[in-house]
Order: sequence, then structure tokens, then C-alpha cells
Amino acid sequence: AVSTLKDRMELVVARIALASCVALAVAETADALLYHVLRRREWLERSNTSNIVSSFLDSAVFVTIAFGWAWPINFGQLCAKVAGGYVWSLVLRRRQQRKVAYAA
Repeated sequence: AVSTLKDRMELVVARIALASCVALAVAETADALLYHVLRRREWLERSNTSNIVSSFLDSAVFVTIAFGWAWPINFGQLCAKVAGGYVWSLVLRRRQQRKVAYAA
């Protein structure tokens, strides 16, 4: 069967869309479950632990389904997601502390 460039592109796009949906479902489920399991721990520990695990799963599942296993891409995505999540957790924690201080 002769395949056109358009046909190939449609397959690539479909694979990326599938990878995105599956990765989101897996990562968000793991994030919510782990966050719940750690509910008695401090918020910063809970949020960052669940973020690390869900970021790893999201990166591994997405890149593997979309492109095949590509460790450099996975590692780069994971580092960016974990670093970004950590920075935002610090920003949100500080904001919450200010809110509590102003209320007192």
C-alpha cells in the first residue's frame, strides 16, 4: 500500500494524541492516590512527592507511546516538570503563609 505524507502525519498526530490522553490519565490518577496516601504529612512534602511520581509517569508514558523510549527526552521533561512543580509549591506556600499572617 502506498502511503502519502498526509497519511503518515495523521498517524503521528493520532499517536501523540493517544499518548497525551493515556499519560494524563495515568499520571493524574497516581498523583491523586499518592497525595491521598500522604495526607497526614506536611503539605509541601505531600505535593512535591506526588508531583515527582506523577511527573515521572507522565514523561515515561507519553514519550514511550508517542515516540518510543527516548531517555534524554524523558530525563529532560522530568527535570523540568519536577523543578517547575517545586518552585510553584514554594510560591504557593509563601502566599498561603502571608494570607495567614494578614488574617492574624
